[in-house]
Amino acid sequence: MGGTMWVESNVGEGTTFHFTVESKVAADISGFMPIYEDLLGRRVLIVDDNNTNRRILAEMCRRWGMVPTASASADAALALVKQGKEFDVAVLDMLMPGMTGVQLGEALHALKPRTAFPIVIMTSLGAGSPNVGARPMSFAAWLTKPVKHSQLRETLTQILRREPVSLARPLAVAPFDNLVADKIPLRILLAEDNVVNQKVALRILERFGYDADVVANGDEAVEALKRQHYDLVLMDVHMPELDGIEATRIIRGHLPANSQPLIFAMTAAALTDDRQACLDAGMDGYITKPVKVEQLAEVLRRVQTVPAVWRNGDGTPHTDPDTCCVMPE
Repeated sequence: MGGTMWVESNVGEGTTFHFTVESKVAADISGFMPIYEDLLGRRVLIVDDNNTNRRILAEMCRRWGMVPTASASADAALALVKQGKEFDVAVLDMLMPGMTGVQLGEALHALKPRTAFPIVIMTSLGAGSPNVGARPMSFAAWLTKPVKHSQLRETLTQILRREPVSLARPLAVAPFDNLVADKIPLRILLAEDNVVNQKVALRILERFGYDADVVANGDEAVEALKRQHYDLVLMDVHMPELDGIEATRIIRGHLPANSQPLIFAMTAAALTDDRQACLDAGMDGYITKPVKVEQLAEVLRRVQTVPAVWRNGDGTPHTDPDTCCVMPE
């Protein structure tokens, strides 16, 4: 590329790599720089004790035209507001030493009214606090880390436009409860051909206390159900040899009624036709991929509370979309 490369290294100090490349100057780059008018010039307070997270959030906001102020602690953030520094919105990490994001948010709202200082809380999967459910409407939105750029940008845009935020929902309980398996004992089969997706789903189930069995395609799922009973099958739709739709049809057609498991599709497609194809095959519902903790938690809760209404008298499943348990996106 017409450039050069070199390295400078000192034992015990470290190494610096350099390179140069030659390129032409672009005549006009304005077309490549999106403008977010609702965010331009808006002042955002970012509070996170993790230096990397703080820098990433600040850079994201800066690229959208916002004016970020990053703070590493709740005390420092409170001091800024007490000194009279004005902000249009705040983004707070949930878990910080000394003071949680919820506690900091409540302290900030004691200084400035909620309507004048909307606050976004970011929480990691599995992070819970006894204070979370105390006053859920005190905060404009709750986001799960890692937060997607588009998700955070859209949330901030909606907040600053004074629009309802669809993502605003408090965690009433911690997403992970390792006693769920004791409360809802289930034998679970996971049918998924992708190794990474297997690990993710298994890890989530483990955090709920379940030790699920795994198969890699529809044929293996059918054979596993012939050998032993499973209460719940998480069935990937697209698998080699025999896909999830055909495997479900075979299971519904050949297993006796008293051996029929609940079957939930796991699919990246969430269109109405795809949803109906799952139900027509005999599935009890579906969850969208990538699998989310909240979706699996909801499946487990509904398995516990309404298993009887998911079966007709002959053991066949309901196919009425209004009575099936379909997980939202």
